[in-house]
Amino acid sequence: MPHAWKAGAQTVLLRQQLQAMDDGGLVVISSPANPYRCPPGPYERASLIAYWLKIWKPKSKLLILDSKDAFSKQRLFQNRLDRALSRPRRMGVAEPGRQGDVGRSRDAHLRHRLRPPQGGPSAT
Repeated sequence: MPHAWKAGAQTVLLRQQLQAMDDGGLVVISSPANPYRCPPGPYERASLIAYWLKIWKPKSKLLILDSKDAFSKQRLFQNRLDRALSRPRRMGVAEPGRQGDVGRSRDAHLRHRLRPPQGGPSAT
């Protein structure tokens, strides 16, 4: 399994594995024991993957294996992740206070960048 902590072949492999995973699959992230270079790193990665799963594989689950009782910025990550995963996704909903105008989701630009391949020739 790729660790994908450095950009390059491992991150490409991780992306391919996430895209190939069936909706309803399980992603497991293991957080190393202290000390390590970037304590929030595994949780940042988990947040990004959780967001991607919410959009593209909504039946899937993310499991973080962590031997630590607490981690750097824990409250920040837990609060943001709880809000992000509980908020219903709204695309094309009118913004409050504006009539007849179709609003743009704050996440629309991310949805475009995170879109899985649509078929056709490979770009690589």
